[in-house]
Amino acid sequence: SNKFKKPQEVTVGADNNPKDIKDDGEGSANLETIALALFTSSSLCFAGSYLTQMFIPSASSLPIISLLTVAASTGFPKFFSKLSEAGGIIGVIFIQ
Repeated sequence: SNKFKKPQEVTVGADNNPKDIKDDGEGSANLETIALALFTSSSLCFAGSYLTQMFIPSASSLPIISLLTVAASTGFPKFFSKLSEAGGIIGVIFIQ
């Protein structure tokens, strides 16, 4: 039903024979998933900071951000599972 299909990825092994890469479409990190992971994390941080400033201005925003992140990942596990590999890549980049 989908007119646009993802092209099949192929790699060349040590023996110069092409080998198919099994790709189920989930967990693959590309520019789109990295951008989506950055947008999602920024949105959660902004929402947590905004809610903290609105209701408890003297408190730290970290508990509210954590609460929103846990609630969002519990409510939408399939969406966040797509971002796990991209999140790992972003984490490695920021740690180094």
